Amino acid sequence: MRQTIAAGLKGIPQLESAARHLKATVPYRYRLGRHFFEWYQRFKEAETWSPEQTDAYQQQQLVRLLQKLKLRHPTYREMLKGHDAAHAAAHLDSVFPVQTRSGFRNIPSRPELASSLSPASTSGTTGNALQFFHDADDNQREWAAICHQWRRIGYDPITSWRAEFRGLVPDGRIVQKFPEYNMLRCSILDLGPESVRHYADACRHNRVAFLHGYPSALDLLARTCVREGIRFEGIRGIMLASEMVYPHQTEMIEQAFPGARLIAHYGNAERVALGAWCETERTYHMLPLYSRIEVEEDGSLIGTNLFNAVNPFIRYQMSDRIRVADRKVCPACGRYADPLVLTVDGRAEDYLYSPVRGWIPPAIITYPLKHLRVVREIQLVQREKNAVELRYCTGDNADGAAEIADIAAGLQSILAGVSIVPVQHESLSRGGTGKFRWIQSELDQRLDA
Repeated sequence: MRQTIAAGLKGIPQLESAARHLKATVPYRYRLGRHFFEWYQRFKEAETWSPEQTDAYQQQQLVRLLQKLKLRHPTYREMLKGHDAAHAAAHLDSVFPVQTRSGFRNIPSRPELASSLSPASTSGTTGNALQFFHDADDNQREWAAICHQWRRIGYDPITSWRAEFRGLVPDGRIVQKFPEYNMLRCSILDLGPESVRHYADACRHNRVAFLHGYPSALDLLARTCVREGIRFEGIRGIMLASEMVYPHQTEMIEQAFPGARLIAHYGNAERVALGAWCETERTYHMLPLYSRIEVEEDGSLIGTNLFNAVNPFIRYQMSDRIRVADRKVCPACGRYADPLVLTVDGRAEDYLYSPVRGWIPPAIITYPLKHLRVVREIQLVQREKNAVELRYCTGDNADGAAEIADIAAGLQSILAGVSIVPVQHESLSRGGTGKFRWIQSELDQRLDA
């Protein structure tokens, strides 16, 4: 019934806004929910636990999940035949094969295992979106985990206002206000000078202290601010999410928002891994209370969601590649992280191919892009192993030919044996949520180097 009413209000902006303001009058402890505060406190307390305590808690939760699946999920009951849950949890890799996305599609969900359901999906940026469910109560744990990480730069989920530069704003508006979440949403498709000045005014009026969004969008925002001399007052922190983060982006963001603290977090819709930068150095602390993570020799991330009994993600292989430290205790802050991730190097689809050097990760490709001035956005598309299309747009009809020539030369030196073909566009394509894929490889990833 509640969902039906909400759906009806969505078509009437005035009623939708009134409903949001009414909801914002409800005390925060009810808006965020009991599970949120329980987990928010638990994540904080767990930072003082020993590695042994943390691992024991993770193992305990994994046993509970497997017990539930063995009782009520036919597919996993068959996999667990001959194993008790404790043994299976201790020998997970010998009981469960690695689960791929295509394999996951063949395992039926069990909606009856949850009292309430929250539909979810991957972003579909590769054209292969995955649909699944989480228990609705688990959304509170998810938000608690994210807010727990953000508090490293001073974010308070109860008192802090943030402006979100991710997703899209409906009905032709460029700013949408969500008072029940202490949030403004700003359109990432409108980052010209006039719109950015409007965002700065809206943030000042609502006392926004934190910006949250895609690195690509915040990089564009920062470039407009620097070029036009636009200032956002009172910004204390910036949270980067949902895309890979590159040095040329953080350098520009820091230039536009001096004094603001930056944090990036890595996560995924399947909830098999979540981690964020330490407050003292830019390594990702993966949360062991959130999921169990394995890392293959090639850097592939395999994660196990410790809570989803509806669509179980057990030893689920992400397409992301990560590089981990040889230790699990951060030398900067002294906290335990399992694992401690030095870099997230992107998905296999984000690598470009050189006939001379083989597969080149995005972190290397980004070097020629560190000094963009006229060029606003770049997209690299590889359909053939000997050529890469360099798509770009400048905005304001500026001439970016000289800058593009330098970028092409830099890419040419990295991608030996590959011709760089510049093509100017008025704008570059984004996914349905506004997420931006700046590298698009259409080559067979098994191509021999």
